[in-house]
Amino acid sequence: MTTIKKRTAINTTAGAVEMFKTAQFSIAPPSMLTRESERNFFGQITRSREAATWSELDITNAALLSITLAQLQDSNEAIARDGITTKNDRGTPVISPWVSAKSQLAAQVLSLQRSLGLSASQRGAASGEQRQRNGREIETRAVLEATSKNSLLAGFDDDLL
Repeated sequence: MTTIKKRTAINTTAGAVEMFKTAQFSIAPPSMLTRESERNFFGQITRSREAATWSELDITNAALLSITLAQLQDSNEAIARDGITTKNDRGTPVISPWVSAKSQLAAQVLSLQRSLGLSASQRGAASGEQRQRNGREIETRAVLEATSKNSLLAGFDDDLL
């Protein structure tokens, strides 16, 4: 039988320590993400909510969202480079296939965001406690990033703690 571990309250000392530990943890991108842009999107996506809330299925969907965002970026670049219209075999101006691809990819992005609970309305609909936990972890990551460059400050991996 599986037991569910109760999460530590974030307004306690133990909760603050746990938050710093989990904020240092980053979810490794799956091997299916081969391009740097895909891995960058994956990092942005997984940092958008508390690390402890990501299931294996969520991570797979985040990887798919990362790939789709990279493809959407590619289509935007192609449209910027080639324009919205192109000419067919007879020389008649037609809508570029990139425009259709962009539309389909944008719909996929929205669908994957909804499935991960990342849409704006879903973030607003999250419980107050979860919103507070997500916000606290984002703030903690910012502090850790700012202080990681200071060699005088001890980290969790230091032997002094």
